[in-house]
Amino acid sequence: MNEPSESPQDALARYSLLKAELSELQDKANEVKGEIHSLQERLIQHFDGQGIQNTTMNIPGLGKRLFYRQTVPWPRIKDKEKFDTWCKANGFDPVTLMAPNAQKLKSWWKDRMESGQSLPPDDTLHVWRDEKLNVQRKA
Repeated sequence: MNEPSESPQDALARYSLLKAELSELQDKANEVKGEIHSLQERLIQHFDGQGIQNTTMNIPGLGKRLFYRQTVPWPRIKDKEKFDTWCKANGFDPVTLMAPNAQKLKSWWKDRMESGQSLPPDDTLHVWRDEKLNVQRKA
């Protein structure tokens, strides 16, 4: 009870109203996320068609913004036995790469890919790539 004079009934009523308000805000947020996703897909297709990796624009009310593409890899082990064999042959502990979650494997794979180091063969890992459009404030 927020205020000393608030009764349990008033607190329950306020609690119910706040939960309903939160639910409405979450619904609105999901709507906005859907619109952002649709725009992102359309803009990525446009960037692809024009060969654009990034662009800067002055957005009224927001100022200068840099829009850039980002590819986020999501590797998944296809064949655990082959992956274990490759890891051991290349000096890696497969259990360490798989635990405690997929983020460890993703970071390891991304680091090796970006530095040009060898990666497990395609029959051991499947890498799904998520294309995103990001924006940041430009000074």
